[in-house]
Amino acid sequence: MTDKQAQNILYSLAKGSEGYREAEAELAALVPAEAKLPEGLAADVLTYLSQDPETAEAVDYYSHNQEEIRAFGGELILTAGAVLTCAMFLLGSHIKFEKDKEGKTMFKFEHKPADNDLLLKIVDALGKLFTRE
Repeated sequence: MTDKQAQNILYSLAKGSEGYREAEAELAALVPAEAKLPEGLAADVLTYLSQDPETAEAVDYYSHNQEEIRAFGGELILTAGAVLTCAMFLLGSHIKFEKDKEGKTMFKFEHKPADNDLLLKIVDALGKLFTRE
């Protein structure tokens, strides 16, 4: 699977999920304007979501039905911000994104233990995107 395909699957999963429309603006406001996606981040998020019984079936469906994504206009050129917004929404039951008083984005693990190596890799990649120097 290419990175673009993984990004389009994330986009399709998020757009088709209940509550995404309401959460989209709030999550997008957290994304740094200059964000650049680390190579393979979308694929890592999909791999992680495929391990969760709540999202595994949908990930598998879109992974094997790329024509379905194209049919609903999901095969787009997505910005890094759009992909990150979708990823953050889909990881929302695992990671909570908050801004502190200084406006710095913070991550908190919720609902699932943080002992999954792949989740820690994803959080590390996101942390590097949101860290200001």
